[in-house]
Amino acid sequence: MEELKRNCELCNGEASLYCPSDNAFLCHTCDSKVHCANFLVARHVRSLICPNCRKIDGNQFSGAGVPPPATLFCRDCSPPEEIEDSGEDDSLSSCSSCISSTGEAAEEVETTSLRKRREKVDGQRREKGTVVVDLKVEGVLVNWCKRMEVVQERDIGQVVNMAVELLSGCLDRITVLPFRVLLATSFWVAVRFCLRGSGGGGTQSASTCQDLRRVEQISGVPAKLILATEAKLARVIKRRRSREDHEEGWAEC
Repeated sequence: MEELKRNCELCNGEASLYCPSDNAFLCHTCDSKVHCANFLVARHVRSLICPNCRKIDGNQFSGAGVPPPATLFCRDCSPPEEIEDSGEDDSLSSCSSCISSTGEAAEEVETTSLRKRREKVDGQRREKGTVVVDLKVEGVLVNWCKRMEVVQERDIGQVVNMAVELLSGCLDRITVLPFRVLLATSFWVAVRFCLRGSGGGGTQSASTCQDLRRVEQISGVPAKLILATEAKLARVIKRRRSREDHEEGWAEC
């Protein structure tokens, strides 16, 4: 293991991790500011520096979330009980980047359940030939729902699930547009559907226009581009439904 005594490139404080993509040592605070900027930089894989011995032992993570410093010790510095649980922690690394762990047993069970459910959904999408969207993207969608301020807490799951399904279809069929455009469009369609179903502001044209402008501000994608992509997405969905109906018709014969 290599011992590192570097300071944070931004605040000159004690570095807590190293990002090879940016070639920068960062503390937890500055890392959150940098890698929460958007979902693209959040995908950078960073190496953790043990706060005790100041060495890197290959413990890596990605995403906008960072575990608390007390859980980031290397194997040599970790208590025995933490080392015994390291195997399970490794299997949940993809979830820990989006869900901060408190070490409580109940939260570990919840995280495990989420991972299993995610694997089941991913398997179903692979069978259908769709592109699997990772949990970091879902985390972005949840954040956008909260910033919209028109999606109720109980509807966030529905909006995220629908947006993920739409995004998977976009990634399969619409390959000429940037990922952020497809993500913003999928999110917009899901939000509008949810508001319309719950009798919210989406039933009025003025409110719909305001909601679209809000999505534009949050995602950084122009409203006109979102609407144009929505039309493409509608055609993709129509063709897919037509193909599925055709396949079901042949299956019945």
